[in-house]
Amino acid sequence: MRSAGYQPAEPLNVWIVTDGRAGIEAQALGLAEAIARRAPISLTTKRVRVRSPYSWLPAGFVPAPRNALTIDSDPIQPPWPDIFIGCGRASIPFAMSVRDWSNGKTFVVQLQDPRVNPREFDVVIPPMHDGLEGQNVLPIVGACNRITAERLEHAVSAYKPANLEDLPSPRFAILIGGKSKRQGCFGGTRALHFRFTCCGSARNGGLADGYIVTPHQPRRAHPVSHMARAALRVLLRRPRRKPLSISSASPTVSLSRLIA
Repeated sequence: MRSAGYQPAEPLNVWIVTDGRAGIEAQALGLAEAIARRAPISLTTKRVRVRSPYSWLPAGFVPAPRNALTIDSDPIQPPWPDIFIGCGRASIPFAMSVRDWSNGKTFVVQLQDPRVNPREFDVVIPPMHDGLEGQNVLPIVGACNRITAERLEHAVSAYKPANLEDLPSPRFAILIGGKSKRQGCFGGTRALHFRFTCCGSARNGGLADGYIVTPHQPRRAHPVSHMARAALRVLLRRPRRKPLSISSASPTVSLSRLIA
C-alpha cells in the first residue's frame, strides 16, 4: 500500500450508498478502492431504495429519508462514517442529510450530477460532459471505475479463449450496454449499424472481414447480445462476404461464429 503522507490511527470508515445497480455501485466502489490505495479503510456497502409515495418526489425533497426506506434496504443509522460516497438518485436524500446526522463529522462525496445544488455536499464528482460547475465540483473524464493497471494485467493473463494475433484483421473491441430508463436498446443498435458501416466503408468500400470481441455487461448481456447479432446479420447480408465473429459469453469474453 502506498502512503500519501497522512495515515489515520484507525482505518477510515467509508460507506458507499447506491441503489445496488451494478454500474452505479461500481463507480462508488472505484472511488472507495482508490482511497484504500492511499490509506487504510473499513468499507461498508449500503443498498437503499425509497418507497412510494416518497420515490415520486424529486430526490432533493424527500422528507425524513431514513423513514422512507423500503423494507429490503440496508439501514442508514449510526455509527456514521468518516466518508460517505453516494452515487445515483437513491443515495441523494441520505447524502444531503448525513452531515447533519453526524454533526458535521462525515465528509460527503456525491458521484454523477445530483441535479441539486452541489453545495449540499462536500464534493461532487460528475462526468465532464455534464457541464456541472461549482467550487466543490471536480469533473472527470467518464466516470469513476474499478479498472487499474494491475486488474488489466490480471485480466489479460486470465483471458485465453483464443490467440488474438491469429484472428484476421480488423478486430473490434466493443462494450455493449443495454436498456436504461432514459434510453432503449434500439437507439444503441442503430448507432452500432452506423459505426460498422462507416468503419467498413472507410477501409474497403464496405464491411471488412474480421472479428468482433464484445465484453458484455453481465446484467445486460442476454437481450443486447441477441440484438447485436440481429443487427450484424442484416449488415452482413452481402454477396461473398464472410460473417464476422461475435462473442456471446458474459462476464468472461469468448469468441463464437456469427451465422449470417
